[in-house]
Amino acid sequence: MADREKPTLDAPAPTDPAPYALPIGHGKSIHIAEEGAGPLVMMLHGVPGSLRDFRYLGPALAARGMRAVRIDFPGFGQTPFDAFPAFKASNRAALFVHIADALGAETFSVIGHSFGGAACFFAAAQFEHRVRALGLISSLGVVRHRGFSPVPPPMMRLLARAARVPALAARMEGPANALYAGMGFKGTFSIEEMALHAQLVAAVDFKEHRQVLRKVRCPVLIASAEDDPLVDARAQHKLADAFSDRVYLRHVHTREGGHYLQKFAAHPLAAHFADIVARAQHARFADAA
Repeated sequence: MADREKPTLDAPAPTDPAPYALPIGHGKSIHIAEEGAGPLVMMLHGVPGSLRDFRYLGPALAARGMRAVRIDFPGFGQTPFDAFPAFKASNRAALFVHIADALGAETFSVIGHSFGGAACFFAAAQFEHRVRALGLISSLGVVRHRGFSPVPPPMMRLLARAARVPALAARMEGPANALYAGMGFKGTFSIEEMALHAQLVAAVDFKEHRQVLRKVRCPVLIASAEDDPLVDARAQHKLADAFSDRVYLRHVHTREGGHYLQKFAAHPLAAHFADIVARAQHARFADAA
């Protein structure tokens, strides 16, 4: 988070349950961390990111009676990319089903932060009989947002190719890390990591996003902040408008909180999401009756 963003923290003490490798078949494993018991909710970070991005929201959800599972997406944290190699969100969505199956859960909810939001709403559309509820925090949506402005997708494709040329990669690493720092991301990244980021961003298809969002049927929570330096309010309102009118949707838009609302507004987000999950459960019981 950029230094200029210092909203008031409204979150429990952070927790860091030890990640472990969860086998998902074919000799592959995904690193996850979990806490709590109850309905399964899986959380997916953005790009760059890791499961530690949910160290505040995880315990808040667990305190509200949910089994909160954080995921290191393939290529991030401790999960190697070849555990589930997929660049398009429409393909990444199936990862949630593999994890739920490995955890013995028939139904589950998903929460995605930033870039991770796309895989979550694809999962909700593609696996509607399994996904109870959808949460999107400062999420990628249906139009280019502020964070896409410095380097548009066509340029990202060129950068991904250039990163495979050693002489070019060596010259790119410093300026590219300066760009990340300017956007508020902490730490430094290797050229291999940045090449993966570039390939993922280059695969974004906003037209496809608009089409799939109309197919989502589960209850939806969208959380956004006016002072988010990466995902502007306009993009978040357009995301909300893209869902069908038949969907129960709650859009919580705050004045402060920046890009990492799952940290700075963990308590209220957990309360809202618990209510969304309960609403979905009641609807299932009503349909069964």
